[in-house]
Amino acid sequence: EDNAATATEISTLTSPKKTSPSGDGSSTSKSTCSSQWSSLMHKWIHSPTNYMILQVANGASTHPKLHVFGIFSFSIAMVLIGFATNFYIEDSESELFTPIG
Repeated sequence: EDNAATATEISTLTSPKKTSPSGDGSSTSKSTCSSQWSSLMHKWIHSPTNYMILQVANGASTHPKLHVFGIFSFSIAMVLIGFATNFYIEDSESELFTPIG
């Protein structure tokens, strides 16, 4: 019959997956794309982000007045740039959530 499965198909479907030697249940055969993507994200995003957070935290702990002044100055500069460029935040719900778009 056409619906009958062969012994090889059944053993393939019922055989347990190979797991890593560490016993955490993860598969031993990793996709090349996945490992490359993870490595790339770690190299380009995760590591630089952690580095900058640590540098800012270190600087803020050693020079707190300088950082408070810097944040205050940056905030005032952003407000002035917003006024100079005629920046406007639309907060009217009838215009924000219109079905027309």
